[in-house]
Amino acid sequence: MRVVDGKVYHRIKGGCFRTVASGIDFANGVAVSPDGLALFVGESKTDNILRYAIAVDGSLGDRAVVVNVAKLTGHRGAGLKPDGIRIDREGRLFVALYDGAGLVVIGSDGSLVACIDLPGAHHISLGLDADEKSLHATAIDADSHGAVYRIANPLHGAM
Repeated sequence: MRVVDGKVYHRIKGGCFRTVASGIDFANGVAVSPDGLALFVGESKTDNILRYAIAVDGSLGDRAVVVNVAKLTGHRGAGLKPDGIRIDREGRLFVALYDGAGLVVIGSDGSLVACIDLPGAHHISLGLDADEKSLHATAIDADSHGAVYRIANPLHGAM
């Protein structure tokens, strides 16, 4: 039996760390909501995006599945493996897909907002410029050659 022990840690005063979430099946990208009240975590082995309420002391509430990325996109077969996650000011999640064609954007209501294709076999990390006009994504191909892509954010200014 495989042990599922991905964790999220919170750094407390004095530089010590405490576990605030566990039992995550390959914990990956994390993002905090614009209001600071929710933590989103990519669970790569299940294709789930998880949500935890953040308490004032940094502890986390119960885990909830926001969406399964494979089901949301109609993907069949091997998982897409959500990896890096970023969130914009509108609360939309930008999720890099390690085994997908690029990234997806998920609305704050869990709906599929956009699929953005990028070159490369595996998409790992994401960034948004401060003005949210551009996205940055890292990717590697099957031979482990890496690249960083900068593209216009197709949702900039969209509500």
